[in-house]
Amino acid sequence: MSPLLLLAPLLLAALGVAALRVIEPRLIYKPPKLSAAELDALIHEAGATPLTLTTSDGLRLRALGAGLERPKLVVLFSGNGSCPGQRPTRYSRFLGWGLGVLHPSYRGYPGSEGRPSEAGLVRDAEAAWAEARRQHDPKDLVVFGKSLGGGVAIALVSRLPPEEQPAALIIESSFSAIWRVAEEEFPGLPARHLMVTRFESAERAAKITCPTLIVHGDQDERIPLAHGAALAAAAPDARLHVVKGGDHNSDLLLDAEAERAAGAFVRSALGLG
Repeated sequence: MSPLLLLAPLLLAALGVAALRVIEPRLIYKPPKLSAAELDALIHEAGATPLTLTTSDGLRLRALGAGLERPKLVVLFSGNGSCPGQRPTRYSRFLGWGLGVLHPSYRGYPGSEGRPSEAGLVRDAEAAWAEARRQHDPKDLVVFGKSLGGGVAIALVSRLPPEEQPAALIIESSFSAIWRVAEEEFPGLPARHLMVTRFESAERAAKITCPTLIVHGDQDERIPLAHGAALAAAAPDARLHVVKGGDHNSDLLLDAEAERAAGAFVRSALGLG
């Protein structure tokens, strides 16, 4: 048998891995197709102000700010297909609880420079945290992450020392590790061995010391409830709130019971009474 024929399976496998490296970011990150001007218009329509943040690697990010002068603030990280301004009910909810809101647009997303990657999004989160910390003590801050944003939020908070931990962390509809989602969606794919993007959230959650609320729908078709349960089990001071009938793309805090639970959790963590 020709040596080339013997090598063919290895060559095909190498080509497959190389192809996955190219398409992996496109499967994970799905920036909305909006211009910077359209993003700013959305932000204004949400009753907020466009801001510019600078990351540690020199990129300029667009962000939404609302009520930043308030003594308490939530730093918000959205899902892989979202950007600031698209879900104004989230802002009105947090503002209604007496909080300001800071919501960055990830690198490579509308209004922001660069290309998205796991390490890059963590830098973006750190830039948003630094902006929030300019005028707020960490115990006056809440971090919120939805879906991919949950992975970003957990990565951020897990890197903070105990004295810098926020007052509270809320994670909605997120994963224990992103490669697990890929393996569940594509049975037989050894994503744990192939994917560069990891977002090992359950592993990172073990380093989080602040009170944590995990909100997950029991009908989540993209990230099953088991992921939320794993996150709640991993974080030292976490509890799980399950939304009956909640799916992945829903704003789960629109559920009256979930909103009451989250509101009470935030008020308790921030000492709002």
